[in-house]
Amino acid sequence: REHAISELTVRINDYQARLNGEPATEQELADLTRGYDQSKANYDDLLKKEDESQMATSMEHMQQGERFTMLDPPSLPLKPDFPNRLKFCEAALGFGIALGVVVVGAFEFMDDRLYSEKEIKALLPITVVSEIPEVLNSGEERRRKRSVILGWVMATIVAVTIMGGTVVSYFHA
Repeated sequence: REHAISELTVRINDYQARLNGEPATEQELADLTRGYDQSKANYDDLLKKEDESQMATSMEHMQQGERFTMLDPPSLPLKPDFPNRLKFCEAALGFGIALGVVVVGAFEFMDDRLYSEKEIKALLPITVVSEIPEVLNSGEERRRKRSVILGWVMATIVAVTIMGGTVVSYFHA
């Protein structure tokens, strides 16, 4: 029995030694495989370069004496595609008019003055007996007319300037 036990112990130690030696063998295999993979990659790269070189050489031999000539040269655009200045000017004009309408509407909404008999009747629960008319002297009338004329002149100048700038911008581009 002791002899069988010693044989089993020897076999166990042998198996244990082989198991302990397995990582070292595995490491050696990985080193060999890595070296093989690198060599194969280099070989494939060189083979690819050789094929490309042979193809370029054969193309050169086939096209000896041939020359490329440009039949139709590329044409450049006459005016830029972007920015479209006319569209930008139109958008700015529309935005300016809309902003002007909003500002005038806001001022009208905030104005709390009464201008007609109907507004007074709507505000007061009693009937209106009399109304005080607006009395203007000749200086105030001239000032009011001048103010209206100046407003229209300025609006015309602004509109002509915008249109002129748009036309110049359109033909300049």
